[in-house]
Amino acid sequence: MLTYSLPAEPSSARVRIWRKLKRLGALPCFESNWVLPDNPRCREMLTWLCSEITEAGGRAVLWACASLSLGQDESLQAQFLAQVDSGYSEILSSLDSEEAELDRSAREYLRLRQVDYFGSRKGVEVRRKLDALRKGTMAEEGGSE
Repeated sequence: MLTYSLPAEPSSARVRIWRKLKRLGALPCFESNWVLPDNPRCREMLTWLCSEITEAGGRAVLWACASLSLGQDESLQAQFLAQVDSGYSEILSSLDSEEAELDRSAREYLRLRQVDYFGSRKGVEVRRKLDALRKGTMAEEGGSE
């Protein structure tokens, strides 16, 4: 868990930190507290953010926490999964359209995989669909020679 405070001005530092936390897939937990799973990548990224916050004149504390409430871990995991499942659903919808942009969908899939901390089933579904569409595209290109 990252807890931080930043000066009100300039607001650009607050926006920059907020955007980085969102890109990491962090979940807000009250006003200036953000939660990520405890793994080496998340710790490294949050450590860098702590440095950036301090350099911007703010204060930051990085905590390794354990939930003491029954069901809290499951609830957080469900929130992380819901966050990526929403993005995966959008990719699946776009792949079903006739104007599907395979490269764009693949890039979005790779971005989501970076924050899919709990192995979403929808992510597996997107991967299979992308693989099938790529194989179909490659077969079409090979057959037209």
